[in-house]
Formats: sequence, structure tokens, C-alpha cells
Amino acid sequence: MKACEHLLESKEKLMVRWEKVSLAKLPDAQELSRTTIRDHIPHVFSALCDVLKTGVLKIPEELSKTHGRQRSWSTDYSLSEVMSEYSFLKNVIYDELMSVELATLENLRLIGKFFDEATAIATVEFVGLREHELNSITDSLVAMNLELETFAAVAAHDLRSPTATIIGFADLIVDEQDQEQDHSAEVAVMAVNTIKKTAHRMLELIDQLLGYAKIGKEHLARTTFSLKIIASEAKENLTAQIQDSKAIVNIKDLPDYSGDAVLFCQLFQNLISNSLKFKAKDRTSEIVIAGTQEKGRIRLHVKDNGLGFD
Repeated sequence: MKACEHLLESKEKLMVRWEKVSLAKLPDAQELSRTTIRDHIPHVFSALCDVLKTGVLKIPEELSKTHGRQRSWSTDYSLSEVMSEYSFLKNVIYDELMSVELATLENLRLIGKFFDEATAIATVEFVGLREHELNSITDSLVAMNLELETFAAVAAHDLRSPTATIIGFADLIVDEQDQEQDHSAEVAVMAVNTIKKTAHRMLELIDQLLGYAKIGKEHLARTTFSLKIIASEAKENLTAQIQDSKAIVNIKDLPDYSGDAVLFCQLFQNLISNSLKFKAKDRTSEIVIAGTQEKGRIRLHVKDNGLGFD
């Protein structure tokens, strides 16, 4: 009983001493962590006094779990430091009881068992939460790798068509020169202009893809633009693919829209590309892009006469 009463009377002094000891032995700990554990100490004293009064080791489990949680939130704390904090506090209490000759063998035994049990519970909680954090980080890395793979696939898909256009028109120049046609100069000028135009579009597309890669980190680039112009740009990016398929892409009048032009261009390009990929063999592929504005909302239609499905 005397030991318990003395601890309660000396509580403030013990807290100051603990803080000095921890500052000396854990110099890298954050001040926020010190404040948190200092606020936790009165509950430790209260639980310890119950043990000294009754002689029964009964530790409220949540008390030490809270300590483990507090330490897990501080990224500069290690498991050894979690264990050290209770060890420091135990030694401070031992010293205080020794100074007033209250450190009986029974008191020291109870205090030692109390702190051993408290350390074990706090450690289990600390380790469990740290493992949960590591698992969350691992899950995030897996998700990021999947996003990277998806982005690489999108980049390869969107860059393939303008590259095919450049190659196709370069081949056309070579063929015209080899055949020495009368109109080869005219064809060459037309082909070179198309190559330059397509190359510029490819550069724009690369910039757009880089912008697309930042989605999730930055806000979407919301602007007001003509959907017809964006759809036409997507069509031009697919010039080679459209010509190879002998397809007809008909872009009707489309309203203006407020959104991200990069994403809409990719949307139209992917839809047109899919229509060309699944075209019917017995008829000319025809793709129609149209849109209507109804009650302040825009309804877009991308239709084709391809294979379809039931």
C-alpha cells in the first residue's frame, strides 16, 4: 500500500524523470511520440497501483494495446524502442522506491511481472499493426504495377496507328519513285505532308499519354472543346488502319463539351479501332459517330455495321 501511495504522490516527478531518461536514451524519437507516451503513463501508474494494492497481476489488455498502437503510428520507432520505453519506466520506478526504502522483494517482483506482461502485449499490437501496414504497401505496389502494365498497353495501342500511317506513306513515296510515275512528285509532296502531320500528331499523343499517366495524381484537364474536332483527330490518327480496311468513317455534327479532351480523343480512337478490328468480311465497313443534346445532356452514338453479337 505504501509503495502505491508513494507512486501516486510522486507521479509528476516520475514522469519528468522518465522524460529525461528517454531523451537521453532515445534521442531520435519524435517529440509527438514522447508526448503520446507521456500522456499514456498516468494510466500505467493507475494499473500498476492496482497490482501493488491487491498483489494480483491483472493488466487491462487495452492499456498496453494502446501503447503498441501509439508507437506503430510513429514511423521512426522500432520494436526495440517500444520495449525500451517500458524498461526505462520500470527502472525509474525501481529507483524511486529504492530512494524511500519501499523496494521490497514482493514489490519489485510484482512491478517486474507487470512491465514484462505490458511489454509483451504492446509488442504484439505493434508488430500486428506494422505487418498490416506492410501488407497494405505491398497491395499498393501490386496495384501500381498493374496500372503500369495497363498504361504500357494503352501507349502501345494508341501509338501503333499513327506509326503505321507514317510507314504507309513513306512506302508510297518509295513505290512512286521506283515506278517513275508522272505524278510521283505530286504524290510525294502529299505523302510527306501527311507524314509530317501524322508525326506532329504522334508527338501530341505522346504528350497526352504523359498527361494521362498523371491522372490520379493531378486533376483532369477540364476544358470546353468541339467533340467533332476531337473525333476527327482520332480518325486522322487511324488513317493507315482505315485505308487498309477500306472503311468509311462518317462523323456527324457533334456538340461542344466540357471535359478532358485527351481522354475523349483516346475514347473515340479506341472505339473506331475496335470497329475496324471486328468488321464483317462481306461488306464495306462503315462507322458513324453522331450525338444529340437533350435537356442539357449529351448522348453520343458510335455505330458500325461490323460482326456484332447476339
